[in-house]
Parts: sequence; structure tokens; C-alpha cells
Amino acid sequence: MPSRQLCACLGAAFAVLGVTDSLADDSAYSCKDRSGQALTGSGPPANECDRDICRYTHGVKTCEDDPPEDATGSIPDAKAHEQFLSDAALLDRYKNEAQLADARSRSLAPIQSALDDATKSLETAEREREGPLNDQLEFYKGRTLPPALVDQVNSNEQAQQLAKKSMQDCEREIRRLNGVFDQQLSRLRTLWKNAHVDECRKHPSSVDCRDK
Repeated sequence: MPSRQLCACLGAAFAVLGVTDSLADDSAYSCKDRSGQALTGSGPPANECDRDICRYTHGVKTCEDDPPEDATGSIPDAKAHEQFLSDAALLDRYKNEAQLADARSRSLAPIQSALDDATKSLETAEREREGPLNDQLEFYKGRTLPPALVDQVNSNEQAQQLAKKSMQDCEREIRRLNGVFDQQLSRLRTLWKNAHVDECRKHPSSVDCRDK
């Protein structure tokens, strides 16, 4: 039934939201408070942290100098700090473009499947309307239609409407997800490029940095 395709599409979309928004919580953080004492934990840095906030993921250390609080107790560059954490999570999730492409394919697969089912349902309903139902309507042309035939026509129209609605929902979700992955890919390319530049500054004689 078309309504099942609609539910399947929406259900797949919600499931994908969980896939794209979830992060593996396998990182540890460390930082130093104002007195210079080191603080560590499995979650994000504590409020007592003042500088040298570092994240350890799979043995890789990523650090950021956290800006000092102003007179009101707020952090002026909180937005930059939030972007830093977002970038770190993105780099942790995807090591290369192939991994992101695979995640995109897996996320879109159930929605594309629901879209295909809805398309088939619409085609079936249209064939029924143009074939058997149309023949009966021609037969009763100019006369009162039997109630059973009226019900069939109404049911067919409803089936087509539901299938079209499901297709629109799926296509909209596919566009949204592609937009999310496109933004992530663009950001990752920038981060990878910056990381390469920084590495070449530290090790200009490296083979990957020569003549670049």
C-alpha cells in the first residue's frame, strides 16, 4: 500500500538522522586550570579549564588554546571553540573522502528504496486507472455509476495521491541529506588542506611537501 511506502520513507529519514548526527564517544580530554594543574576526563573539558584543551582519539592528540574569560565570566570566542569541537568530531568520523562517500550511500539507500517502492505503486495505480477502470467508466458513460465502481475510482485516486506524497517526501529528504554531506565534504577538504600546510611548515623536506 502507498501509505506503507510513506511510513517507510519517513521512518528511514528519521533513522538516517540518527546515523548522521551520532558520534562515537571514544575520546578523552585533558586541560589545565588557571593554576596550571592538569585535569583529565572522558567527556568534554570541565568548566575549570583555562587553556591547553586537548582531545585524544585513537592515540591522536588535537589541542586548542581556550581563550580566557572576560569580566562577565563569558568566553569571547565560544563560537570558535564550538567550531573546533565540531571539526575535531568530523575529522574523527571521516579519515578520507571514501569513508564519507560510503556513509552517504548507506544513509541514502533506505530512502532511495522507499522512493522506488512509491514510484512502483504510482505506476501500478496509473495503469489500473488507464486500463480496467477507464474501460468501465466508458461503459457507464452517461449513466449512473455503480457504487462499487465509484469506490474503486476513489480508492485509486487516493492511492495515487499517497504515492506522490511519499515520493515528494523521499526526494526532499534525499536533497537534504546530500546537502549535509556536501557541506561536510567541503569542510573536510579545507581541514585536510590546512593540516597538510601545517605539516609541511613543520617538515618542509618531507616528500609530500617538495615542489608544492
